[in-house]
Amino acid sequence: MGLFRREAGGGQGVPGARASGRRHDPRHPRPIGDRAVILCSVVGEAISTVKHASLDRRKLLLLQPVTPEGRPDGERFLALDTVGAGRGEVVLVNQEGR
Repeated sequence: MGLFRREAGGGQGVPGARASGRRHDPRHPRPIGDRAVILCSVVGEAISTVKHASLDRRKLLLLQPVTPEGRPDGERFLALDTVGAGRGEVVLVNQEGR
């Protein structure tokens, strides 16, 4: 999973990202497994003494999915930090692969 920082003040998104113009209805949340991008709060770091060589010197973060209002929205999980995020920051997580 890759991380992207959320800019202060939100944003309008990418113009033309959805041809239909419809937006996701927050009253109908989907499980994390169906989401491509997840809004999360960094709640901690994980330390691994043994890991795959491709992850050497890469930080693992403990993340809590949150609603746009900042309320917890699902179970915590680990993600690979690619932007240098820290505890208390809000990040977007790009879920890749299976």
